[in-house]
Amino acid sequence: MGAIRHDLRPLASRRIVVDGVTRPYWDQIWWAGLSGVASLPATVIPIGTDQNGLPLGMAITGPYLEDRTTMRLADELAGLLPPLGRPGLPVPDQLDADRDSGV
Repeated sequence: MGAIRHDLRPLASRRIVVDGVTRPYWDQIWWAGLSGVASLPATVIPIGTDQNGLPLGMAITGPYLEDRTTMRLADELAGLLPPLGRPGLPVPDQLDADRDSGV
């Protein structure tokens, strides 16, 4: 799943879209937390951008107490991926429009 737009609505009102299906915003906590509750190390690296220019990342999860393994793999992968550069920043007018439209 790629980055999502900032949503200033109350948490209970927020939604995300995964594979074309609208889901509650907090569903993503389950996916991100699986390695944490198992005490497994995880390292996240940027791997590109989606069609809207938002960043995409990949989580690397490793065996228990193998933190350096996930970091070493992340370093190796970073050397294989093209540089991403800096994302563009939305102008304040766009942030206001997004907030007002509920995006």
